[in-house]
Amino acid sequence: MKKTNEFTHPELAKQRELVEKIKDRDDAYNVIIADAFLRGMKDLGYKSTARAVDELIDNSIQAGASNIHVRFFSESGLAKSEHPEELIILDDGHGMDPNMIRYCLNWGGTHRPGDRSGFGRYGYGLKSAAVSFGDRIEIYSKPEDGVWCSTYLDIDELCHNFQKDRTKSLSIPAAKPTKLNPVLEKMFKELGNEKNSGIIVVIKKIDRERLTKKKHDTLRTFLLEEIGITYRHHLKNVKIKVEGTEVIPVDPLFIMPGAAHTKTTGVSAIARPEHEFVVSRKERGTGNLIKGKIKIRYAWMPLTFMNPEPGSKSSPRLAIRKKNHGIIFCRAGRQLDVAPPPWMSFGNDLRHVAVEVDFHPNLDEEFGVSTSKQGVSVQESMWDKLREEGVEAEITQMFKTWKEDKTSREVKEDSGSGKKQSELIMEQASPLLDSNIPVPLS
Repeated sequence: MKKTNEFTHPELAKQRELVEKIKDRDDAYNVIIADAFLRGMKDLGYKSTARAVDELIDNSIQAGASNIHVRFFSESGLAKSEHPEELIILDDGHGMDPNMIRYCLNWGGTHRPGDRSGFGRYGYGLKSAAVSFGDRIEIYSKPEDGVWCSTYLDIDELCHNFQKDRTKSLSIPAAKPTKLNPVLEKMFKELGNEKNSGIIVVIKKIDRERLTKKKHDTLRTFLLEEIGITYRHHLKNVKIKVEGTEVIPVDPLFIMPGAAHTKTTGVSAIARPEHEFVVSRKERGTGNLIKGKIKIRYAWMPLTFMNPEPGSKSSPRLAIRKKNHGIIFCRAGRQLDVAPPPWMSFGNDLRHVAVEVDFHPNLDEEFGVSTSKQGVSVQESMWDKLREEGVEAEITQMFKTWKEDKTSREVKEDSGSGKKQSELIMEQASPLLDSNIPVPLS
């Protein structure tokens, strides 16, 4: 080893010190340093508890579940505990065999690597999502022709074992037949499961500070709306409940029949014609031609659409539009992200204009889908394609229509007395809204 002297950079000195310590260790140059990897996965960067729970719901939907329940549990009772000590996801899907539930707790442990038919591709979601706010995952599974078996992943236990013996490989314990405890048995029966098969994921050792909402009631309300937004297109086929309350679709375009807040006032969003087209690309490595469909929905909202609902001082519609201000991107009907287009500035008045782009997983590379399915980084060529397919023109036309409608309403109001409706709206929304007109960037 090279000697360190007073002229050696401090960082280089630290590196040389470390290399000297590990030079005789067999595990030193493994691809993954186990404890660092496990701790690092806790900070993968889920935007919220809802985005982490989405990963578990993805798995349940792909397992053919008709019912998915998200439950909270505290040993002392939810009424006495400030926050859930355990978060539990139960489904009535096809379940997994014992060796599979053990395998699926490995990062990369999946039977569908690279699959494009559903949500998952890499086998990262379950583990990464769960450890983002809890240090222990327990899985209970029963296929229709099998018995209940369970195993677990405990971050603290794995890191302790690694520090104790770095030469020993870390592994998930073998799944063993088990009997559900009374709490889980009761929760599972509430699914109304005729097949008597399914999965239960229990997340324990929850770090309260990592929960987006700390208390039961606020977390429940938060999850109900966020899950309603993410899975709005899937809720006609699967019933999801959070602490006994059914998730209702929440459509940020406010044009989906039966979705929350679409008909709560006398003012409705105006749907524009949908547009579909197919994009082809060559698969990397094989050169095979792959095709993927893109479906686009449009809507615009009149000036008074985001007024507070009757008997309320707040506007859920405005809150939803604020969170979905930009082009909404869905993958296989599941919302991933919201991003502004590069062609124009999305000022606050453009909250009255909504666009949803839903693409097939075959186009993941073109939309730059992240491993955690929380975001997109749309390729320039795909932005160009969307523009070519009329997205920019439609946004411009909808905003023009909205401005004409706004002017017409204000002219009518101006013929009377008192403040204009638009002035009242601005007072209610201020200082959140700074009205800007979209400015084309090219």
